[in-house]
Amino acid sequence: MNLKPQTTEPVINTEQTTKLDTPFLAGFPMLESDRVDILQQFHEAEGDEPYQEFVKRTFAYITDIDLNTVCSILNQLHAAYGFICEFVEYQNELDKLKEIGETACRTDAPALLTQEKKVEKEIGDMCYYAFMLHNLTTPGTVRVSEIIVCESKQHAQQIIEDIADLVKRQIFYRHQDIDFNGLGYKLLPAIKYFAYTVGKPLEYFILQNKTKLQKRYPKGKFDSNDAREKKDNNS
Repeated sequence: MNLKPQTTEPVINTEQTTKLDTPFLAGFPMLESDRVDILQQFHEAEGDEPYQEFVKRTFAYITDIDLNTVCSILNQLHAAYGFICEFVEYQNELDKLKEIGETACRTDAPALLTQEKKVEKEIGDMCYYAFMLHNLTTPGTVRVSEIIVCESKQHAQQIIEDIADLVKRQIFYRHQDIDFNGLGYKLLPAIKYFAYTVGKPLEYFILQNKTKLQKRYPKGKFDSNDAREKKDNNS
């Protein structure tokens, strides 16, 4: 079966492009003539080298490191990726909470309280991965009481963005000048800000997360079967 990308002259459907939904950045719409030009340029570029092949050629493959280093990298990546996933879930649950809050009040809306618990769970999950990233990159004990809260939502989000970029550049681009020391700890002021916005101390979310995982892993350590069953969801 031939899966080679087609390189024939493209047909630009201008009628279709005019029916697209309003762009997200509605204040900066693209002119129709510009849109058609972009599509034409794209198809010409695809004929020279399909973007899929370009990505394959320029990707930062890991091919020449020993097994111990691979394990170390995967553990760090697991912690960083886990944190980012929980941050995205936190943002999604927070948006849902805001939507519910616009139409309900605390006294007559159980759905609001249920959604608040989901937001709290995600903050606790972020704590877990931030602490694990600290364990993997930095010696020493985290003193929760000494963590200084971020000054704003923008600052908190910038910290997360910067650390995600550091992990990418150190692990995959192998920039040796990047210092991972304190990486997980740097995430904690951001999490403390998220905790602050829902009116509870960071310690509350750490305790909540620990209680949840104690129920999930009754043997006191990770077990793939326990992770799959998630017994804590039944309590």
